[in-house]
Amino acid sequence: MAKILIVEDDPVIVKSLFFYIRSEEHEPIWAQTLLDARAQLARHEVDLVLLDLNLPDGRGSDFCRELRESGFARPVLMLTAMGSEDSVLEGLNSGANDYIKKPYSIRELLTRIRIHLYGVATRDAPASARTIEGLEIDFPRGQARYNGDVITLSQTKLAILDFFISNANQIISREALLQHLKKDADTYDRTIDAHISQLRRALRTHRIDHLKIVSIYGAGYKFETHQKISAHI
Repeated sequence: MAKILIVEDDPVIVKSLFFYIRSEEHEPIWAQTLLDARAQLARHEVDLVLLDLNLPDGRGSDFCRELRESGFARPVLMLTAMGSEDSVLEGLNSGANDYIKKPYSIRELLTRIRIHLYGVATRDAPASARTIEGLEIDFPRGQARYNGDVITLSQTKLAILDFFISNANQIISREALLQHLKKDADTYDRTIDAHISQLRRALRTHRIDHLKIVSIYGAGYKFETHQKISAHI
């Protein structure tokens, strides 16, 4: 059972979310404002946050950034009726793991919650772990590590990094990356830039200077390295 914090000021939406989250045998917790959310996080060990973008006392994106800066590493899923590209990028750049537009399918929402709580098996990765030059993707634990240090990444970024590693030193098109992630190009294409920007930042933060994600104009991306990958079953 996971504890899921719902930061949403509309009680009608919250009532519906409580019903369906409980049907998945998880424990929902409600915060109507960002002030309430801070109090709930101080009181509970939360496994996932469903966060509205517009709250009575502030922006969900600012709160998400605050969470990340404080070291909160659990998944944050942004829920909002604002579906513009700028709004999507605002949410992702603040550290959100996913962005779900209202009105949403409850089946889609529950599926995304499962993915972010338990991880996702990537299509071309039968191995349980993949390593390259000290960088390891650990699928069972849903994390990346570099020389033993944990790198906190969302499941989407983990899947992107794994795809880069398994196709090291090859040009990867946006279309191939979207197909690997099983995302619709019309609604997701521009957010790839945000995910890759954050992956680059994570590599720099952990001083992984010998592995680079290079943009190839008009073609896609290349994950540059000097060694072959190894996979462990």
